[in-house]
Amino acid sequence: AVPGRLFWNQIAQLDVGSWFVDSNPFGTIGSKYLSREEAESYRGARVPTLLQTLELIKQWPDLKIMWDLRADVNQTKIVLQMINQTGTA
Repeated sequence: AVPGRLFWNQIAQLDVGSWFVDSNPFGTIGSKYLSREEAESYRGARVPTLLQTLELIKQWPDLKIMWDLRADVNQTKIVLQMINQTGTA
């Protein structure tokens, strides 16, 4: 493995919700934007797969997403196929 890089099976195990609560990266926890109680409910949240993300954003048809695809050509084609197949293009 390359130092500083993780495989998907490692990323899928990360508790990003607890990281967010513990680090408060945007300084919003405890503000008018996010109560401490609501933030605590994020503990245990995992990183969604691309397919899960695409299915989730379908709930907001006016939402605009800008994708930054820094992958090789084959991986980019796969991502674009998934975007087109889910109707989120």
